[in-house]
Amino acid sequence: MVLTWTKDNKDIKSSPLSQIKIALGLFWNREIEKELSQVIGKFKPDIVHFNNIFPLITPCAYYVCNQLGVPIVQTIHSFRFMFPKSIFFRRGELCPYCRSRKLFFPVFLHPCYHESLFYTIFFSLSHSFHTLIGSFFFRR
Repeated sequence: MVLTWTKDNKDIKSSPLSQIKIALGLFWNREIEKELSQVIGKFKPDIVHFNNIFPLITPCAYYVCNQLGVPIVQTIHSFRFMFPKSIFFRRGELCPYCRSRKLFFPVFLHPCYHESLFYTIFFSLSHSFHTLIGSFFFRR
């Protein structure tokens, strides 16, 4: 049996307060943590398959699955996990700054996520945070 649990980016409001909430949620989203924990508790899946997790679901979901002992599969549609802009190009050329770095400090010089320094910094710092706490690695 398959259960589909979705979040739609169309539900994101454009107000400044909503945008700040989304940015902070990239680090940890308590609503997603609670909702996903309840879904997993009721459905008891053997595996969880994720598609696009940014910006609503976030790597927080991986952490939840790890804590509950549920393996995950992530379909990757872009390079977003390694590069905030999701592609390795900047101004039509291969970008040399972020592709080989664990922490995205070059983003302070070259904001590339939605061409916004605000979004790029939050995305990059949250990615580094989740790398440090182990959200991207399954543990038994």
